[in-house]
Amino acid sequence: MSHEQLVRASLASLAINVVVCASSLLGAAATQAGIVPPMGGLPFWITALGVGNCLTAFAAALFDSLAHRGARATAPVLALSIAVGLTMEILGTTVGLPFGRYEYSEFLGPKLLGRVPLVLPLAWFSLIHPSLTWAAALRLPRWATVVAGAYILLLADVPMDPAMTAGFSCWTWRAPGAYYGMPLTNWLGWFVTGCLVAVLVPRAPPERGGRGWHWLLLPSLIYLVQCGFMAGLAAAYGRPGAALAWLVGLVPVGLLGLRARAR
Repeated sequence: MSHEQLVRASLASLAINVVVCASSLLGAAATQAGIVPPMGGLPFWITALGVGNCLTAFAAALFDSLAHRGARATAPVLALSIAVGLTMEILGTTVGLPFGRYEYSEFLGPKLLGRVPLVLPLAWFSLIHPSLTWAAALRLPRWATVVAGAYILLLADVPMDPAMTAGFSCWTWRAPGAYYGMPLTNWLGWFVTGCLVAVLVPRAPPERGGRGWHWLLLPSLIYLVQCGFMAGLAAAYGRPGAALAWLVGLVPVGLLGLRARAR
């Protein structure tokens, strides 16, 4: 596929993802109001929309990475995101490291080894790709780029965990913690995961097929749609503080981005 075709494929996948996210938010509002969806009931629609969100976000991120980085640079990021994410998930659901002890419900579809939903390694890539892209755009020293990428990735969980453990919980913590029932060690796990991928991924040119900052648009939209959806879901379930915390956490990233743009 050409650069233009890959960009169009990413945009189409993202458009479908937005529809899925909007449908999920409407569904959450409807269930809060006591309206039960037809054709299969709640478990069917929760699973269908949850899996659909993961798959369409993954497709959008993959096509975007192929368009602006090429297959050679995309392959290690994809492989490491899946391998590291899956390893961390298996460790977390078995021995509780590095996130803490938790277990998944049936709402995210079939599970690997009866523990980790099969779509989750793909979901890791859909967040790692934009996180590393944003970090690279900040034009920081190598060590600071790694820290920034891990921080941006961690920030995605600020609204996600409160959203996905409320209402129809997609996972539950065995030892509830201080942040909406989540142990703070979970954020350490996200940060470590982000650092591992950022350190191991070979440095790649930020763009292919053009010049300028346009290559940041799609990764930014993918990240903001995913996190914005989780923030909206958290607010719908009575946890607006999680959405606010995510927005506040974005401020230093935005300031660094303005500094890099000015340079």
